[in-house]
Amino acid sequence: MLVALLSCTGADPIDSSFDGVDMRIEHATERDNTIRFDSPDYIVPAYTDQTLCYFDTYAGDETGIIWGGFFQNMDVGHHVVLMASTADPDAWPDGTVQDCTETDADIMTEARPFLFAGDLTGALQPEMVLPDGMAVKMKAGTRFVIQSHHINTTADDILVNDTVFLQLQDVATVETWTAPWVHVQTQFEVPPHDSLEITVTCSFDDDVYLLSLLGHLHEWGSRYAVDYNKADGSTERVYDIPQWDLQYRDAPPINVYAPGEFQVKAGESFTTTCAWENDTDEPLGFPVEMCATVGFAYPQTVALVCEPDV
Repeated sequence: MLVALLSCTGADPIDSSFDGVDMRIEHATERDNTIRFDSPDYIVPAYTDQTLCYFDTYAGDETGIIWGGFFQNMDVGHHVVLMASTADPDAWPDGTVQDCTETDADIMTEARPFLFAGDLTGALQPEMVLPDGMAVKMKAGTRFVIQSHHINTTADDILVNDTVFLQLQDVATVETWTAPWVHVQTQFEVPPHDSLEITVTCSFDDDVYLLSLLGHLHEWGSRYAVDYNKADGSTERVYDIPQWDLQYRDAPPINVYAPGEFQVKAGESFTTTCAWENDTDEPLGFPVEMCATVGFAYPQTVALVCEPDV
């Protein structure tokens, strides 16, 4: 049963004079009790790395999300991510579309992680699948920024579209709430024709159980590791990629944990190590390159985000 259809209506229609390549695809799901958010049709100019964001609002009652599907043309798509937003709807009405390639874009200032695919970008696993009894809470009137990243390496302008599906469950039947956790560092710069390695340490304020853990670098990544700093003073390496592979940009290895398998206690921390090799003539920084450890954890109803000062 399709209980709602939420789509962006404020974007300008595609000009009939568009003479590029139409790479839009039909997105569909046969799951019950599902709502969808459809992006506008986006033009990605030739040889362009483009990230666009648009606003939409959930119009139903408070609910639980037990599955998410994140679909785009994966020949040119890098990711489509659903983020919650506290932005004023008068300033940012539904249907607003803005370039958000740069992380300081105004549209992103009041956004926070909400849902993402199992491998972060959806390149190989374009779904968020939770254990039975668990759900992500979505309150009535939740506003979203849906971020769509496409990379056009061709000589033609292309036309693309993205869709996010959410499968809902009555809050009365949800046993445990879960939400994303994100450890990220955005304040770094890799000099031209040089290398850089940084570490990022983030602690947990409360006891949580992890459901997943993965790392995220882009093309110039060379190494990635995550160390678990335990309350007893010991350290365990829980994620280790000695040689980062280009394919990991879109589909990094992911650690998946069964409920109750991996508990992190309050005060314990993770130290992420990110390394890059810059073979270009320009310095590399965020968001062209990334250093982010992410996953889902429980019990929690809002995202846990740590971006430490340098």
